[in-house]
Amino acid sequence: MNMVGGEGQSLTVIPDSVRDIGKYVGEYFEIIRQLTRQMANVQRESMVEQGWTREINTFLYEFVKSIPRDIEPQAWVRIVVSDQSIDRSESQTDALRLDGEAVRYAPTYICELWPTLLATTWELLGSLEARYRTGFNADEITAALASMTEAVDGALRA
Repeated sequence: MNMVGGEGQSLTVIPDSVRDIGKYVGEYFEIIRQLTRQMANVQRESMVEQGWTREINTFLYEFVKSIPRDIEPQAWVRIVVSDQSIDRSESQTDALRLDGEAVRYAPTYICELWPTLLATTWELLGSLEARYRTGFNADEITAALASMTEAVDGALRA
């Protein structure tokens, strides 16, 4: 399944035995990064109702922080669902591989919640506040969230 976002943005999903959520490139990952970083800054009660915990927030914050901000436009960020024990010091801090791909692993229960938490964050911020805090407009955020939600659903069904 290949999904194309806007100009220069794409998300490729390859569900397989490792349940690959997909490859994010360019602004799609940056939008996901920025919204993830805002999760702790919105109404706590609504986030908790969706499954948010401080531990999940910390994991996701460190997860997106582990990808260099100056990532090359042609580099990919691959997110892989893994229920196996993950050595965070090894898997979350690796630099980009020589082929221009950063691979990061996340447990299933977090991947199941992440799109919902992002959507709730987006809803609670509203388009003006989200634009102020992330630097992205409503159309860009909506497209990134739709792609991620579809990618996660596909990977978890595989």
